[in-house]
Amino acid sequence: MSHISLEYDDLTAPGDAWTTLPGDALGAVWTGPWLRVAAQTYRDRPSFVRLVLLGELDMAGSAALEAGTRALVALPRSPGAPLGEAHLDLEGLRFIDSTGLSRLLAARDSLAAAGWRVSFVHPAGQVERLLRMAARLGWMGRPTSTASTAA
Repeated sequence: MSHISLEYDDLTAPGDAWTTLPGDALGAVWTGPWLRVAAQTYRDRPSFVRLVLLGELDMAGSAALEAGTRALVALPRSPGAPLGEAHLDLEGLRFIDSTGLSRLLAARDSLAAAGWRVSFVHPAGQVERLLRMAARLGWMGRPTSTASTAA
């Protein structure tokens, strides 16, 4: 594994409609040895959030994903009010192993249990292949939705 160095500006492109928001969860960045996770929301849809994963998700990086997931689960809401949609954006995820897959599915399950509609978006390369294999083997549980950059 190679060490990656990412700056906070790498999380969004200039002019991107996504923004980080002030607060304990939205706008926060959690880092691990080879993984960076950021919580963001769409400027025009505050009930629509994403966790952006950049780097490698394995045992060493799982704490960053778990911290981001816990922060979103803990977001306050009015009784009975749906939280909205949470996307786990995997476009910047370059590597995932079996531990990472387990942690990714645990994050999905925790967010869904807290009332979020959860989707994996933009998986590519090795990450997409692992998710497809896990789905074929029945490891994904009840399917959420998986959107890919490739049709």
